[in-house]
Amino acid sequence: MSINNTTYTFDQIVDEVAPIKYNELQQSQAYSVSHFGVKNQGEKFLIKELGLPFQSDFKGLYVFYEDDKPIYVGISKNVLKRLRQHVKCEKQNESSLAYLLTLEHAKQNNISIPVETRANRMKNKRFYKLFNSTVRKRLLKMKVKFIEIDCDVTLYLSEVYFAMQLNTDKFNSFETH
Repeated sequence: MSINNTTYTFDQIVDEVAPIKYNELQQSQAYSVSHFGVKNQGEKFLIKELGLPFQSDFKGLYVFYEDDKPIYVGISKNVLKRLRQHVKCEKQNESSLAYLLTLEHAKQNNISIPVETRANRMKNKRFYKLFNSTVRKRLLKMKVKFIEIDCDVTLYLSEVYFAMQLNTDKFNSFETH
């Protein structure tokens, strides 16, 4: 059975394609996340600045690293734009890693946060300051790697595969919302 016109079977993706892509990621260059936090510099600037082999933004998978340890796997149809959203820390629904890092920081430092929805927490001045300042500084010190994956089905299955291989369960969750 083919979903989204994929040319691979489930077994091929899990046994062959995802492991190949995993090795590709392991061999890929790590970039400072700070490159993605420059205001008014879009994706075309990043492609040129970083010497990326792409003409435009691309569909793929990315991994954030803190102190050379993988902490978060994500996917996007526009990887460069998505990385910029993570780093800008403007909206919780666009900066999911920053949001999770904020919750972790608050817990580790015994900072009480409202037990509400994400959107309501963002309206809390104390929480937003942590989110947009303290956590953003932490994010900007990280590294990120990314690879292109064109096939939607391969992309989704690879996200889970990579998260499990890299043990990023602290910040990656596949719970249904």
